[in-house]
Amino acid sequence: NRLFRRDPTDGHVTGSTAIPTGSTGLQVTETGVYVLTMNQVLRIDPTSLRTIATVTLPAGSGLSSLLSANNRGVFVETEIGKIAELDPITLQPRQYVQAFQAPAGGSVEGLTATDSRLFADAGQDVLSYPVH
Repeated sequence: NRLFRRDPTDGHVTGSTAIPTGSTGLQVTETGVYVLTMNQVLRIDPTSLRTIATVTLPAGSGLSSLLSANNRGVFVETEIGKIAELDPITLQPRQYVQAFQAPAGGSVEGLTATDSRLFADAGQDVLSYPVH
């Protein structure tokens, strides 16, 4: 699997880099390109296309395919109903939010981050949390 950088004027490829096979999420912000794998989040510099930060997610988080990011943070579901807010530069955890107590087989179905709020789609409910 590869991540390609294209020239916005004519679309030709200006660079590429390998990303882990089985990557399940991708987000782009002014602070980087974020890739979610089964157990890690990678921050890739969009200019050099080098991985400049990596964090390994806690054990048991391999089911997650949910990743959202803004210029203030990176958000990933680390286990059913629990969302980690990561620093966008270092990827170190800032806080964990227990979105809800999920019934068996339940999980967060979507994450969206704005500059001030994180929204978690929990099936029948959409939950909103402040972004620090």
